[in-house]
Amino acid sequence: MPFSNFPQGGGEPGWFTFLIIVVLAIWGGLINYLSRVRSAMRKFNWGELLLEISISAFAGLCAHLRRLLLRLCAHGKSEKGTR
Repeated sequence: MPFSNFPQGGGEPGWFTFLIIVVLAIWGGLINYLSRVRSAMRKFNWGELLLEISISAFAGLCAHLRRLLLRLCAHGKSEKGTR
């Protein structure tokens, strides 16, 4: 468990946390696509919608994993100073 050594209140994120991040990112991609279709009076395209949702979900996961890696690095630095 690589994240089990986090300081108080920062345990390993579970699958539910990742599910919430992905769902919120998908929701953002859906809303972004629908607002662009509506404002430009474009025709709805399932392929473009799927692409927008995929990109948003990937970006949301990348941002979340970046935050986890930064926390892990910060914890490692503070642990080095105590040895």
